[in-house]
Amino acid sequence: MGRRFGAAASAGAAIAALLAACGGGGGSGPGPEPTPSPRPSAPGTTPTPAPEPTATASPAAPTGLRLTSVASGLDKPLFLTSPPDDPRLFVVEQTGRIQVLEGGGTTTFLDLSSLVSCCGERGLLGLAFAPDYAERGRLFVNYTDRSGDTVVAEYARSEDANRASPDAVRILFTVEQPFPNHNGGMLAFGPDGLLYVGLGDGGDGGDPGGTAQDPTEKLGSLVRIDVDTHPTPPVGNFPGGDPDVFAIGLRNPWRFSFDRATGDLYIGDVGQNLYEEIDVTPAGATAVNYGWDVMEGFHCFEPSAGCRMDGLTLPAVEYGRDLGCSVTGGYVYRGDAIPALQGRYLYGDYCSNRVWSMEWRDGEVVDHLEITDEIDPEGVLGGLSSFGEDAAGELYLVSIDGSVFRVDPE
Repeated sequence: MGRRFGAAASAGAAIAALLAACGGGGGSGPGPEPTPSPRPSAPGTTPTPAPEPTATASPAAPTGLRLTSVASGLDKPLFLTSPPDDPRLFVVEQTGRIQVLEGGGTTTFLDLSSLVSCCGERGLLGLAFAPDYAERGRLFVNYTDRSGDTVVAEYARSEDANRASPDAVRILFTVEQPFPNHNGGMLAFGPDGLLYVGLGDGGDGGDPGGTAQDPTEKLGSLVRIDVDTHPTPPVGNFPGGDPDVFAIGLRNPWRFSFDRATGDLYIGDVGQNLYEEIDVTPAGATAVNYGWDVMEGFHCFEPSAGCRMDGLTLPAVEYGRDLGCSVTGGYVYRGDAIPALQGRYLYGDYCSNRVWSMEWRDGEVVDHLEITDEIDPEGVLGGLSSFGEDAAGELYLVSIDGSVFRVDPE
C-alpha cells in the first residue's frame, strides 16, 4: 500500500530553534458525521521556528496492516476499552450506554441515557476500569449531565458479569461547563494506580475564561485523584492549585493514554483554528504546563507574537488544518500480533480520518509516517472518534458512524 512520509520534531528541537472546529473557535469531534476531506500529498507537521526535518522509514517501520471489522450498528460509539486480563470489549456510546462486545453480539452493560445530555461534544464520554476490577468490580465514567456539566462517577459490577448496577456508588466530582464544547471526557488509570481525567478549557473559543493557565480551575487541566483516598489528593499534584489538578495548559484533551511498557503519557490536544498537537510526557513528570492558551502547538496564540515559553512543555508533533481539524489521540502498541508495530504510537484525525504512526525515543519523534492508505485503503472509517486498547494490548479504531475495527497484520 502507498505510504506518505512526513516531518516530525521533538519538543526539545522546537524549544531550541473532540475538540476544535474546522474554523472559528468552537468544537468539532463527536457529533454530526464528517465528510472525509481530500488527502494532500504530505503530512507537513512542521514546528516553528525549528527547521523541518524529513522523516524516513526505518527497517522496523510497520508494513502490512489492515482493519478487521469487529462491530457495526452501534449508536455513536466513541471509546473502547477492556478491564485488566479480561477478553471482553466494552464500547462507550455517546448517547449514554456502555455495550459489551462478546461472541459476535452486544449486551448493554450500563445505561445512563436518562442522565446524559447528548450530543455535539456532550454525552457519555469516557470509561475506565479500576486495576482491581476483577476483585472489586469498580468502574468510573465521565459524562455531561442534563445541564451540560461534567460528572465523574463510580459504578460497580452487578452479580451478572455482563451488567453493572444501575445506580452510582458515588459522584467523585462535578464541574460546571460554561459552554457546550471542550468537555474533554477521557479518563484512565495511570501506571501509579491513580485516576487521570481530561477536562477541556470550558469551550467557546480562545479560552475566554482564562481557565487553562489557572491551576485553581479544573477546566483546561488533567485531573489526578486517588480513588481510594478521595477527596484527599495524591502527593505531586500541581502546586498552589486545585488539589485535584495534576497538569494545566490544555485546550481539549479528547483522548490520552499511557504507554503500558514505559508509563509515558501521550495526549491528543485539539487545536483552535490552525494546529492540532500530540503531547508526550515522560513517566514521573509533575507540574506540567502544556501551554494553551499562551500557545497553539508550537506557535504563539495569546499574545500572537513574542509569547513567553518559559516553563511550558511544547508538543511532540503538530499538524495543520490541511490534514484535519480534530486530533484523536491513540496508543502505543504493546500487543503480540504485530511485532513490527511494537513500541509505535498510533493517532489520527476525526475529520479527515487520517492515521499516523510514530516512535518516541530518547525525547524525540522517530519515523513519523502516515499509514492511512495502508491501514484503510477503502476509506471505511466514518469519523475517527477514538482508538481503543484491549487487555492484551491490541489496538482498535472506533468510528462515530457505528463501527469498530481491530488493527491486524495483513
